This record gives sequence, C-alpha cells and structure tokens, in this order.
Amino acid sequence: MKTSRHLTVVLLFLLTAVAARTRAAPKNEVAVFEYEGVVAGEASSAKFGMFRGILKDKISNLTREVLQGDTQGFEYLQDVHINFRSKDTFTKSESVNLWLQNQASVLCLLRGTLVSDDNVTYVVKSNFHLGALKEYFPYDVVKITLPVSSGEFGNTQDSHSLVILYALAMDAKRQGFNKSHIARFLTAANNKLADIKRRGGALGDDLAELEKALHKTTAELLGGSDGN
Repeated sequence: MKTSRHLTVVLLFLLTAVAARTRAAPKNEVAVFEYEGVVAGEASSAKFGMFRGILKDKISNLTREVLQGDTQGFEYLQDVHINFRSKDTFTKSESVNLWLQNQASVLCLLRGTLVSDDNVTYVVKSNFHLGALKEYFPYDVVKITLPVSSGEFGNTQDSHSLVILYALAMDAKRQGFNKSHIARFLTAANNKLADIKRRGGALGDDLAELEKALHKTTAELLGGSDGN
C-alpha cells in the first residue's frame, strides 16, 4: 500500500510539472498608443502625460490588489507593464485584432482620443482592444470616457484597472489555471466595479456590459466545483 501511495504522489508531481511546462506563456504588456488630439508642446501633451502617469500608477498597484500578500503561483504578475508606443496608425478594428494575434505578449491594446473645447478641461476617450480575450464581452472594444483631472484620479484608476483585471482573468483562463486562481482576478475586478458604482452611481459607456460579462464569467467559471 505504501508503494502504491508513493507511486501516486510521484505521478501527480510529474503531471503537475508537465502541466506547468506546457502552460501557455502569460501576456504581460498593456500596449498604449498615442491618443488622437495630443499635440507636442501644447497643453494636450501635458494632459496626456498626466494620464500616462495614472496608468503607470495603476499597474504598480495592480499586483498588490490581486495578491493581498499571497504571491504563490502569481509571480508572473510582476512582469505586467505598460508599454507606450508611437503614433496610432490603425484604420479599423480588424487591423487591431490582426496585430494582437501577432503580438503574443500583449494583454490588451489601448488607444483613444483626448478632447477639449477650451484647452483647460480635457476628456479622455479610451478604447480597450482585448482581441481573443474579450471572451464574454460582446464587443471588440471596451469604451471608457473620463475627465483628466485630480478629482477624477480615483475613477480613472478604477475603470482602467477594471478592464485590465478582466483581461488578466481571461488570460489566466487561456493559460489553463484553476478556478481559485482565476477567482482572484474576478474578485479584484468586482471590487473595482463596486467602487466605481459607489463613486458615480450608474455605469456609463461599456462598463455596464463589462459588468454583465463579469457576472457571466463568475457564474460559468466559478459556479461549480473546481475540477483542476
């Protein structure tokens, strides 16, 4: 009996090791292209710089919010980063999706427009392209609109973090992680969603659809027992 149990333990160890080696590589890059409406040397460039700072701050806090001090199995999150790229030359969503298919490390692509009527008050219109990671979300693009101001700093963090957390959950599913692993991202995303609703009430833009996608994800992925 002892020999049988020993062989079982060894077999489980070997199967776990093989699964770890064959798991798809995690996507760790949030690609950000320069937004339309940004003009070098003008106020719009400074506002876009502020927005870039918000995104960097968001990514630096992301791991802490998901892990809550428990890093085992989540070491790859340390490599998640923002990569600011050049001018946006895409002409349609199909071109973006094709680009994403050829960029194995890109988690999502962020592009958009910086709008101002008075050169004082600016609004950021962000488009998140998730590619194959959109999963339960019905559209190719998640659209978010927010003012760029110190008063909206928290909301900017929450809404953009929410989309990235959803993408990370779907990427964890793609990699074949178990339900408890995926649940960490979904829990953090739902916490962000609750915070957005607490701050601003009704969900605008595509966040209402993303809420539905999160609910469907939670029900389908976490509704039953973990078979992994």
